[in-house]
Amino acid sequence: MKEIFLRIKEILSSIPDPKNPSKPLFKSVKIDKGQFERIINQEENKELPYLFPAVFIRFTNVSYTTSQNRVSEGKGSMRIRYILNRLNDQDDAYETEIFDYFGIINAAIQDAKETVTELQKRCSLAYFDMMESTNQLQPCWIEYDVQFYDTTGEKYREWVQKKITTPLFTNRSDVEGETRPDITSDGYENQVGFIESED
Repeated sequence: MKEIFLRIKEILSSIPDPKNPSKPLFKSVKIDKGQFERIINQEENKELPYLFPAVFIRFTNVSYTTSQNRVSEGKGSMRIRYILNRLNDQDDAYETEIFDYFGIINAAIQDAKETVTELQKRCSLAYFDMMESTNQLQPCWIEYDVQFYDTTGEKYREWVQKKITTPLFTNRSDVEGETRPDITSDGYENQVGFIESED
C-alpha cells in the first residue's frame, strides 16, 4: 500500500495546470487523515494549512488472501478525494469543472499503468461521487479497486534472489552479461531420471 500511495502521489503531483503548465494542478497531495473534516468544522481550525485544489488519498476495506499459495496478496479500495476551491462554481463555465478534474485524474492514472509496476497488478476504476459543497470547497472522490503484495511480515522479507544453472537445460551463456565458461560436466543422464523405491 505504501508503494501504491507513493506512486499515486507522484502521478497526481506531476499533473500540470492546463492554464499554467509550469505549475502543478494540485497544490497539496497528502494521505487522508481526516484533514478536510477538520478544516471545514465549525470550531477553530487547528489543522496545518493546505493549499487548494488538494488531493487526499486513503485505503479502505483492506483484506488479505489466506490461501497458502497466494500468501501476502492483499486487496482493497483506494479512495482519492479531490477538493476544488472555485468561489463561482455555479457559473455555467465552471459548474461541470469537477467532471473535468475527474477525467484528468483518471487519465493520468490509466496512462501510468504502462510504466508504474505498482499499478499493474490491479488498479481498476470502481466509483465516483460528488459531495455537497461546503465553505466554497467542492469535494469529490474517486475509488479504485487495487491489489498488491505485502511481504514485510512474511518469511519472504529476507528473500535473496539467486540464478540457478542446470546444464543442459540452461547454462551460463544463457544469462545476459555472464562471462564465465559454460558448465560441461554432468550431462543430461546424471540430472534426471527415475528412482525405483524398494518398498
